[in-house]
Amino acid sequence: MSLGRVAVLLGVVALAPSACGSGHHITFSRYARVGGLSVPTPAGFHRRAWHEGVAISDGTIGTGSPSAPLTAGYPPRNPKHVVLTVFRGDFHDPVPGEQLPLTLHDLGRASGGLTLWGGAFLIRGQSYGIELWLGRNASPADRSTVLGALRAIKLR
Repeated sequence: MSLGRVAVLLGVVALAPSACGSGHHITFSRYARVGGLSVPTPAGFHRRAWHEGVAISDGTIGTGSPSAPLTAGYPPRNPKHVVLTVFRGDFHDPVPGEQLPLTLHDLGRASGGLTLWGGAFLIRGQSYGIELWLGRNASPADRSTVLGALRAIKLR
Protein backbone atom coordinates (compact mmCIF):
# COMPACT_ATOMS: atom_id res chain seq x y z
CA MET A 1 0.00 0.00 0.00
CA SER A 2 1.36 3.44 -0.91
CA LEU A 3 2.22 6.02 1.71
CA GLY A 4 -0.57 8.29 0.37
CA ARG A 5 -3.22 5.57 0.83
CA VAL A 6 -2.00 4.87 4.37
CA ALA A 7 -2.26 8.59 5.23
CA VAL A 8 -5.82 8.78 3.83
CA LEU A 9 -6.85 5.60 5.67
CA LEU A 10 -5.43 6.87 8.97
CA GLY A 11 -7.19 10.21 8.43
CA VAL A 12 -10.55 8.48 7.88
CA VAL A 13 -10.07 6.29 10.95
CA ALA A 14 -9.15 9.32 13.06
CA LEU A 15 -12.16 11.35 11.91
CA ALA A 16 -14.77 8.56 12.13
CA PRO A 17 -15.49 8.88 15.88
CA SER A 18 -15.88 12.68 15.66
CA ALA A 19 -18.28 12.34 12.75
CA CYS A 20 -20.48 10.04 14.81
CA GLY A 21 -20.65 12.33 17.85
CA SER A 22 -18.86 12.04 21.13
CA GLY A 23 -17.71 8.48 20.65
CA HIS A 24 -19.67 7.13 23.64
CA HIS A 25 -23.10 5.54 23.66
CA ILE A 26 -25.84 7.25 25.68
CA THR A 27 -28.43 5.04 27.36
CA PHE A 28 -31.72 6.63 28.35
CA SER A 29 -33.35 5.16 31.47
CA ARG A 30 -36.81 6.68 30.98
CA TYR A 31 -38.74 9.39 29.18
CA ALA A 32 -40.94 12.24 30.45
CA ARG A 33 -43.94 13.52 28.54
CA VAL A 34 -44.01 17.29 28.27
CA GLY A 35 -46.92 18.36 26.09
CA GLY A 36 -46.27 16.87 22.68
CA LEU A 37 -42.62 16.07 23.44
CA SER A 38 -40.82 13.06 24.84
CA VAL A 39 -37.77 14.10 26.89
CA PRO A 40 -35.18 11.41 27.74
CA THR A 41 -33.34 11.00 31.03
CA PRO A 42 -29.82 9.59 30.56
CA ALA A 43 -28.95 6.60 32.74
CA GLY A 44 -27.36 7.80 35.99
CA PHE A 45 -28.89 11.29 35.77
CA HIS A 46 -31.47 12.69 38.20
CA ARG A 47 -34.92 13.78 37.07
CA ARG A 48 -37.57 16.05 38.51
CA ALA A 49 -40.89 16.12 36.69
CA TRP A 50 -43.92 18.29 37.32
CA HIS A 51 -47.24 18.76 35.56
CA GLU A 52 -45.89 20.89 32.69
CA GLY A 53 -42.19 20.06 32.57
CA VAL A 54 -39.09 18.13 33.52
CA ALA A 55 -35.52 18.90 34.60
CA ILE A 56 -32.70 16.38 34.24
CA SER A 57 -29.23 16.76 35.74
CA ASP A 58 -26.04 14.93 36.63
CA GLY A 59 -26.46 16.45 40.13
CA THR A 60 -29.24 16.58 42.68
CA ILE A 61 -32.13 18.78 41.56
CA GLY A 62 -33.44 21.21 44.17
CA THR A 63 -36.97 21.58 45.43
CA GLY A 64 -37.69 25.14 44.28
CA SER A 65 -40.82 26.15 42.44
CA PRO A 66 -41.39 24.26 39.20
CA SER A 67 -43.23 27.30 37.82
CA ALA A 68 -39.88 29.13 37.71
CA PRO A 69 -37.54 26.34 36.59
CA LEU A 70 -34.22 28.17 36.78
CA THR A 71 -34.66 30.28 39.90
CA ALA A 72 -32.14 30.01 42.72
CA GLY A 73 -32.03 26.46 44.03
CA TYR A 74 -34.02 24.90 41.19
CA PRO A 75 -32.18 23.38 39.38
CA PRO A 76 -28.75 24.09 40.80
CA ARG A 77 -26.52 26.36 38.79
CA ASN A 78 -23.53 24.54 40.17
CA PRO A 79 -20.36 24.95 38.06
CA LYS A 80 -19.76 21.18 38.31
CA HIS A 81 -23.16 20.14 36.90
CA VAL A 82 -25.26 20.17 33.75
CA VAL A 83 -29.06 20.61 33.63
CA LEU A 84 -31.61 20.34 30.82
CA THR A 85 -35.07 21.77 31.54
CA VAL A 86 -38.06 21.45 29.21
CA PHE A 87 -41.43 22.97 30.14
CA ARG A 88 -44.64 24.18 28.56
CA GLY A 89 -45.88 27.71 28.94
CA ASP A 90 -47.22 30.80 27.23
CA PHE A 91 -44.24 32.74 25.98
CA HIS A 92 -43.98 36.07 24.22
CA ASP A 93 -42.50 35.67 20.73
CA PRO A 94 -41.31 32.06 20.76
CA VAL A 95 -38.91 31.14 17.96
CA PRO A 96 -41.31 29.75 15.33
CA GLY A 97 -41.00 26.61 13.27
CA GLU A 98 -38.15 24.94 15.13
CA GLN A 99 -37.52 21.41 13.99
CA LEU A 100 -36.36 18.53 16.15
CA PRO A 101 -33.74 17.57 17.07
CA LEU A 102 -32.66 20.82 18.71
CA THR A 103 -28.97 21.62 19.05
CA LEU A 104 -26.86 23.88 21.22
CA HIS A 105 -26.72 26.22 18.21
CA ASP A 106 -30.56 26.48 18.20
CA LEU A 107 -30.59 27.35 21.91
CA GLY A 108 -27.77 29.83 21.42
CA ARG A 109 -29.70 31.64 18.69
CA ALA A 110 -32.65 31.95 21.07
CA SER A 111 -30.66 33.29 24.03
CA GLY A 112 -27.09 34.23 23.27
CA GLY A 113 -26.13 32.62 26.61
CA LEU A 114 -22.67 31.56 27.67
CA THR A 115 -23.25 28.90 30.33
CA LEU A 116 -27.07 29.06 30.23
CA TRP A 117 -28.65 28.60 26.84
CA GLY A 118 -32.32 28.53 26.09
CA GLY A 119 -35.41 30.22 24.95
CA ALA A 120 -39.00 29.79 23.94
CA PHE A 121 -39.75 27.58 20.97
CA LEU A 122 -42.95 26.98 19.04
CA ILE A 123 -43.10 23.30 18.11
CA ARG A 124 -46.25 22.05 16.38
CA GLY A 125 -48.25 24.98 17.67
CA GLN A 126 -47.21 24.55 21.33
CA SER A 127 -44.85 26.86 23.22
CA TYR A 128 -41.98 25.30 25.17
CA GLY A 129 -39.21 26.72 27.27
CA ILE A 130 -36.02 24.75 26.74
CA GLU A 131 -33.01 25.68 28.86
CA LEU A 132 -29.59 24.13 29.18
CA TRP A 133 -27.08 24.83 31.95
CA LEU A 134 -23.49 23.72 31.30
CA GLY A 135 -21.45 24.38 34.41
CA ARG A 136 -17.96 25.61 33.60
CA ASN A 137 -16.42 22.77 35.65
CA ALA A 138 -18.78 20.02 34.42
CA SER A 139 -17.08 16.93 33.07
CA PRO A 140 -16.82 16.56 29.28
CA ALA A 141 -18.73 13.26 29.55
CA ASP A 142 -21.66 14.91 31.36
CA ARG A 143 -21.69 17.79 28.88
CA SER A 144 -21.76 15.33 26.00
CA THR A 145 -24.49 13.26 27.66
CA VAL A 146 -26.82 16.21 28.31
CA LEU A 147 -26.28 17.47 24.75
CA GLY A 148 -27.19 13.96 23.57
CA ALA A 149 -30.40 14.18 25.61
CA LEU A 150 -31.19 17.55 24.01
CA ARG A 151 -30.75 16.03 20.54
CA ALA A 152 -32.89 13.03 21.55
CA ILE A 153 -36.02 15.08 22.41
CA LYS A 154 -38.72 13.73 20.11
CA LEU A 155 -42.32 14.36 19.21
CA ARG A 156 -44.57 11.88 20.98
